[in-house]
Parts: sequence; C-alpha cells; structure tokens
Amino acid sequence: MANTYKWLIEKLDCYPNSELQTDVVCNVHWRCLATDTATPFPNTVSLFGICPITYVSGSPFTFYSSLTESIVLGWIWENGVNQTNIQVELDSILSAIENPTITSQPLPWGN
Repeated sequence: MANTYKWLIEKLDCYPNSELQTDVVCNVHWRCLATDTATPFPNTVSLFGICPITYVSGSPFTFYSSLTESIVLGWIWENGVNQTNIQVELDSILSAIENPTITSQPLPWGN
C-alpha cells in the first residue's frame, strides 16, 4: 500500500499591523506526517519547517478570522514549500526504516 500524508499548520506568526491591514501573517510553521500503511505496525515520520509569507499592499487580503488550513497550505505551496519533494523525502525516510542498510549482529566472542 502507498504511504499516507497529513499536512498540518502548527502556528502562524503575524504582524499586528502591516500594509494598512491587521494580523498579517508573515510566517507559517508547517509539518507533514507520512505513515506507512503497508506494515503491520505502521511507522510515522515527519518533516517540518517555517515558510515566510509576504503580503503586498493592494493584493487580495484574507482576514485572520477567515483563514482556513486549506488556504494557508496553499500559501506555503505557492511560496517555496514543494509538496511533492517533501513527500518523496518522507517516503525515503520510511523506506530506510523498513529496509535498513545496517544491522546489529551479536558479538563474535559471545557474552
């Protein structure tokens, strides 16, 4: 089965007043979780980051109270967070957990 992904917005940093608007988002703290559903005991890994957002005066503005997670996710994907690349990187991490390149061996001289 394919891995599943959950994108989360964990925090928003705002300027109290900027460009004649109030509560203008300037940083989005995001996280993406990936879970391997192919194993009997699923592994979950995550990557996170902060994406700066710049509001330009005169652009369409969404009031803070009207923001949704979907809107803010769209902002981060439009401002440098590559959704596909993040998910591919998480796939690689899960693959490394499932197929380790190193193993622990018992000591050759016994206990």
